[in-house]
Amino acid sequence: MSEMPYLVTNKTQTIIPMKPLSEAKSRLKGNVDSMSRRAAILMMLDKVITAVKQYSKTDCIVLGGDNFIQKLANLHNVQWSPDPSPNNGLNDCLWKTMIKAHNLGSKATLFLPGDLPLISTSDIDQIFLASDSLRKTVIARAVKDGGTNAMLQPAAQSFKPMLGNQSFSKHKKQILKNSIPLSIIETPGLQFDLDNDSDYEWAIENVNGFKIGDRVCYASVPMGAYCEVRDFPASNLIKIPDSISNNTAASILLQGMTVEYLFERLYQIKKDEYILFHAAAGGVGLIACQWAKSIGCKMIGTVSTNEKAELAKANGCSFIINYKSENVVEKVKEITNNKGVPVVYDGVGKDTFNISLECLSLRGLMVSFGQSSGMVTQVDLHKTFNPKSLYYTRPTLMHYNSNREELENSSNTLFNKIINEEIKENITKIFDLKDASKAHLELQSRITTGSIILKT
Repeated sequence: MSEMPYLVTNKTQTIIPMKPLSEAKSRLKGNVDSMSRRAAILMMLDKVITAVKQYSKTDCIVLGGDNFIQKLANLHNVQWSPDPSPNNGLNDCLWKTMIKAHNLGSKATLFLPGDLPLISTSDIDQIFLASDSLRKTVIARAVKDGGTNAMLQPAAQSFKPMLGNQSFSKHKKQILKNSIPLSIIETPGLQFDLDNDSDYEWAIENVNGFKIGDRVCYASVPMGAYCEVRDFPASNLIKIPDSISNNTAASILLQGMTVEYLFERLYQIKKDEYILFHAAAGGVGLIACQWAKSIGCKMIGTVSTNEKAELAKANGCSFIINYKSENVVEKVKEITNNKGVPVVYDGVGKDTFNISLECLSLRGLMVSFGQSSGMVTQVDLHKTFNPKSLYYTRPTLMHYNSNREELENSSNTLFNKIINEEIKENITKIFDLKDASKAHLELQSRITTGSIILKT
């Protein structure tokens, strides 16, 4: 394992000490299989890191563990450091790290265990409020064993932790003995940790809305889909509804959520409104055809063959232009009575850029969401956009689903469209994972329609 650079700012450092997965939660070993136990530990840690990251006044250090722990820290883009004293126990490990942080300029250190399934950013906020601008030490008590589930120590008031059963009373006694200003905090997110079988059964049913055995999918970072098993941040996962098959979810999620943000949030298409969408018979395009039809929008789609034209029409596209045999600009003007369209959705790039601009109406919006034909270069902004006061945007799905609320709203909107039979998948081929290169060749040929699935 390689250590990430140990960086300290003038912020508070939140330290999350972890054991290797093989050693963690040993009281569960006899009743929970190793895979489930590992999943539960990583799920808890993901929850804690997410809560800390969303609070701007503190940085995060994951301390100790193993390659899996390090990988999860890296996925969250937070620091990871190996245990500085692996043979001397948790308290010594934490103490040495706290001293190092204080010596490097940290104003305070916050200890949090990695097994708090109810923790949220509001709990972190309550800790700092209780510190009275870092003038007080703050401790939180675990309900079951009297342990300590959070401890904020200003640099000038630090002392060696005494974690373990009944550590709360030990910490309180030490603080009062040294006349250190003290705040005690009790919030649900800090009171409950995962220690025994009953805790585990509750946690797997409630943490992050997922339980062991749920079918999940994702359409976000981190990359790495070409593998059989993954450790993935729960915050980026989406639960698949029971009525939707694995194949449907795999084929439609990324493309469907792309259409959702393009049509519902970036520019909200309207009934009876004309829009232009390039590559209407592709994976995104066919969903766009169906989505536009469900709203009553008059979508104009471009395709390269008569076969693709028939496919786009069958999926609800109102007007189809074969750009191989027809002039796109002239056809758009003919369809719109020379007005042009208020928005163009262009995932092709270099080959269609100028055509798209010519099809726009006054103050129209050019949405460049891809570049299958290559990137557009050397654009004169004044000459290109000024004559019609045009708008231009280069959006990505990740920016439109940048938090949990947006991700859930986007996927739920898509799933409801599928459940209500307004949208259906268009799976054209299924490849074994070992044949991924063949799938890529087909995609690169630009002759494909619909979606291609890789299966393990």
